[in-house]
Formats: sequence, C-alpha cells, structure tokens
Amino acid sequence: MILLCCATGAILVFEKELMMAFHKDRYYVEATGNKLSVDSLVKSVKNAYPEAKVNGVKVYETADRSAEVSIAFPPKKDANVNAEAPKQKEGAKPVPPQRQPGFTIFVNPYAGQVLEKYSYSESGFYTVFALHRWLLGGNNSIGKLIVGISTFIFLFILLTGIVLWWPKTKKILKQRLNVRWHAGWKRINHDMHLVFGFYSAIFLFIFAFTGLAWSFE
Repeated sequence: MILLCCATGAILVFEKELMMAFHKDRYYVEATGNKLSVDSLVKSVKNAYPEAKVNGVKVYETADRSAEVSIAFPPKKDANVNAEAPKQKEGAKPVPPQRQPGFTIFVNPYAGQVLEKYSYSESGFYTVFALHRWLLGGNNSIGKLIVGISTFIFLFILLTGIVLWWPKTKKILKQRLNVRWHAGWKRINHDMHLVFGFYSAIFLFIFAFTGLAWSFE
C-alpha cells in the first residue's frame, strides 16, 4: 500500500512535465506573426462553446506555447422541472447543488483555433490521483480510510525506526552516519539501511504526515 502511494505520488509530482511530453500538439504551436488579444481568444472559445462560462485565461510569454482558457458549463436542468422537490428531513443538512466539471480549452494564440477540449477528471492522471488518494473509491469511500490507516501505520514505523536508530554515544552516531563500503555484504546492507533510512525518514515523515491530514480532514 505504501509503495503504491509513493509510486502514484511520484507520478503526480511530474504530471505537468509528462503531459507536455506526451501531448505536444496540445501544448505547443508554431509561432506565426503576432498573438491575438485575450478578448479574441475568449471569442473563439465562445463561438465553439456558446453555453460555456469563461473562468480564466492563461497566455504564456513563450512564443510556441498554446493559450489555455478555463470554462465551465451551466448545470443540466432536470427534465421534470415542474416536479416538486423532495422534502428534506428536519435537521438534515441541505444538499449542495451538483458541480459541473470544468474544462480547459487549448487555443492557438496566433490563429484563434481551438486545439483541444481537456477535462482533468476524465484524464489518466486523474485516475492516478484517485488511486493515490482513495484507491479509486471516491472522496468518502473505504479506500480513503484504508489509505489513511496505512499512512498512520507507516508513520508509526518511521517513528519507531528513529527510536531504534538513535545512538547512545558520539562514536555510535558516527558509525550510523557512514557506510562501510569495504566491509562484507551483510555489513554494507546493514549500514545502508541505517544511513539511508535515517536521511530518507526525514522527508518520508513530512510526506506521510501532510498526507495524513487529507485522509482525516
């Protein structure tokens, strides 16, 4: 479980770089002439998606980068608009309106051409994100609880490991901060576990502790 969280987390760290490497047609264009104004880019998107609401525009200084326009569509109306809404029980929390997924429209900043309509919630990286956070189960699923409990156990292992590593004298401290590369294999393996385990535990504790807050909000 910890290996799964670490692997998916590492992928998410380089999400932007991986996306730009595998989808160059989405992020890069040929620089020709002068870039269009923001209003012109918004107009191009509105022509392609008349019902969309524009929430933001990103235009990069790099000449060969496409522009990004964030949009959202209005909530879909119920087919039976005149039907009486079900009454809520007294004291129950009000049900929030369903949020519509947002989209990013990639636009050629020179020609105003819409390159692609992208939804993060429908991408492969969202699947990696959902696997990392909830084991694909959703925000209120048992998968989120399993990830949280596993992270808590991992924190316990880190803390107990530091307690076992902690030296009693300066001489032992020096030994536990260095690997005896000229010793036998068993000794090298032992030293690597102590030395690299100590240094990595500092970062792993930060990663696990901050991640734990997401599992038990």
